[in-house]
Amino acid sequence: MNSCNNQQEISKSNSSISDEEEVVDTVNKYRQDLLNEVIPNIPTKKLADHATPEKVVEQKNNSEVIDSQKRLRNALIRKKRQ
Repeated sequence: MNSCNNQQEISKSNSSISDEEEVVDTVNKYRQDLLNEVIPNIPTKKLADHATPEKVVEQKNNSEVIDSQKRLRNALIRKKRQ
């Protein structure tokens, strides 16, 4: 009875080794295909005008000016109320 169990274990291990080798071979094949794949040069869309770095800085500067103008106006309004 013991030898029967050993035979089953041996056959299981043999099949799993060949299955593992097959899986490894398949994975390596697809990996190599991916490594050899040429990536096409896809043209990208132009950034919108407001999204350029210069415009972003310009917008930030404009918002700072507007904020300082609001603070000045609010200070003048408070001064008039006094």
